Amino acid sequence: MQTHTVNQASTRADEQVQCLLLQVGGAFHALDIYAVEEVVRMAALTPKPNAPDWLSGYLNLRGDILPVVDLRRRLGRAAGPLRLNDLIVIVHHAGRRAGLIVDGVSDVVTLSFREGERISRFDDTPVFWLDPAPYVEEAHAQ
Repeated sequence: MQTHTVNQASTRADEQVQCLLLQVGGAFHALDIYAVEEVVRMAALTPKPNAPDWLSGYLNLRGDILPVVDLRRRLGRAAGPLRLNDLIVIVHHAGRRAGLIVDGVSDVVTLSFREGERISRFDDTPVFWLDPAPYVEEAHAQ
C-alpha cells in the first residue's frame, strides 16, 4: 500500500488523521489506522440464530472468536450474499475486537477532518469518517 497525503486548506480546527481507505457499498470511508489490527480474506463464518441481518456471524481467527459486521448492511447500503473476495477488517475498541466486512481496501492515507465534520476528500472523492466503536460495541452486545 502507498501512503498519500491529502492537501487541504488547513485551519487550527483541522485534524490530520492517518487512515485506512475502505470501499463500502460504492462509497469511500476512512478508518483510523490505529484502530485496525489486520485485513483478512473472507472465511467461513458461524451464524448466530436470530441475529440482526448485519451481524454476519462469528469468525475463528487463530483461536479467537470475533463477531463480524457486514458494513454494507449496517450502513443501509445494497448488499448481496457474502463473496470469497470480500475482505474483513479486524478492528479494536476498548479492549474488544470485531471484524468489519468491506468491498475493498485502497490505501493508507492522511486526511484532514474539520472539527465537528466527519467528511473529507481524497482525489476529489468524498470520504466519510468511520468510527469503529459503535460497530464493535453493537456486535458484542448481540
